[in-house]
Amino acid sequence: MTKDSSFWVDTHDILLIDSLLQVRMASLFASTSNGNGNIDSADNSGAPTYILYPNIQQPNPKVISAKGLYLTLENGQVILDATGGPAVACLGHGNEEVKNAVLRQMERFSFVHTLSYANSSAEDLARWVITSTDGVMVKATIMGSGEMHKNHNL
Repeated sequence: MTKDSSFWVDTHDILLIDSLLQVRMASLFASTSNGNGNIDSADNSGAPTYILYPNIQQPNPKVISAKGLYLTLENGQVILDATGGPAVACLGHGNEEVKNAVLRQMERFSFVHTLSYANSSAEDLARWVITSTDGVMVKATIMGSGEMHKNHNL
């Protein structure tokens, strides 16, 4: 056992849980080797995959649809999407309100670099963020990713 200031952890229990998770994940990854050294695609087409998956012996399970927090795999299994990140966790897959907002924006333009161009969508979002702070913040920079931030600091 390992002692921590807040709880005791039995190393055997951790290994058991890890083993059970590996067995569960292995059941999602049915073997897809076609016998000639090539790995078949994640779908049932029989075509080789061109994606380098983490497990080079077999492709990842193929997702065919998603709704809310759940993914539907090609084999019909429905699983909780625990890998989708914060947007999926907060908004879910197929969120109609988000989809409609994205479509409205894309009808105007899809993307402009906010460090180079002004636009009303970024201005509206910045106004909402600033007013929600009750005067603590006075300006905001809206970025699509960390890459824009890195480029700005060069």
